[in-house]
Amino acid sequence: MRSAPPLPPPLRGRVFTAGQALALGVSRGRLRAGSIRSLGGGLFVEEGAVPDPASFVAALASRAPGIWASHQTSARIHHLGIPEAQELDPVIHIGRSRRLPEVRLAGVVTHRGLILRNELQQLGGMWITTPARTWLDLGTVLAVPDLVALGDQLLRVPRPHFEGRWEAHATVDDLRALIAAHPNKQGTAPAREALRRMRVGSDSVPETKLRLALVAAGLPEPELQIALDPRDPRSPRADMGYRERRIALQYDGNPHLERQQHASDILRDAQFNRARWRYFKYAAADLRQGFARAVAEVGGALASAA
Repeated sequence: MRSAPPLPPPLRGRVFTAGQALALGVSRGRLRAGSIRSLGGGLFVEEGAVPDPASFVAALASRAPGIWASHQTSARIHHLGIPEAQELDPVIHIGRSRRLPEVRLAGVVTHRGLILRNELQQLGGMWITTPARTWLDLGTVLAVPDLVALGDQLLRVPRPHFEGRWEAHATVDDLRALIAAHPNKQGTAPAREALRRMRVGSDSVPETKLRLALVAAGLPEPELQIALDPRDPRSPRADMGYRERRIALQYDGNPHLERQQHASDILRDAQFNRARWRYFKYAAADLRQGFARAVAEVGGALASAA
């Protein structure tokens, strides 16, 4: 039995419509082949491929104009930090104005409500909620600590050579104005509480979770991105710490395993140690355990340095 010819590269691993496939030379008979799966609503995907949310929304929008990616789907497309259960959830979340009919398709949830023009942006040929509006929408879904962690990612200063942008996704004032523009929206109360606890300077979700664990245990809130020598802009920095007590904390995630970064980390660690700081490092195992070890070690170090 002759195997079906491969799909054109633009369709592989992506959700597509029959029209898109036909325009690329795929026959109608090929669309009915067992190696292509119908998602309903005129949408298809290569058998075995996990539909990525961006191509799913883009293909769906070509069939149902006026929709946008929202909630968890928007967070995944923007690469915002959300809990693993939300990240792995295959449900596609879309927004649609109240005057348009609901999209009825298995695996798709439609959200309706007031959204302002500046709370949407175009990305890859589709509409999607901005990172800030995504944060506000997830106030109905995420626990407050997770909302704080996501929000810290909006406020953090980006590294242009890694992320291709110079400005933060939002400022504290931006988020206050966003909440004020939707006083009756569900999720604004937890968003307000999260904003109170958010800080500029957390470079990752685990760093936020470490800070929150220390504060929840009754320890003083640490300074973020603490420089060994604050007068020197090239001075090595730890993720957080207590300058007056000469205590520094570092969370080492996956990027720190890369060879070049690992060498830089060793140099940074040595400089803090030579300066006689108490220097603590934590990793994914500590995150899974709620940073209990960090609370005990930092608490002891603060007590001994008092």
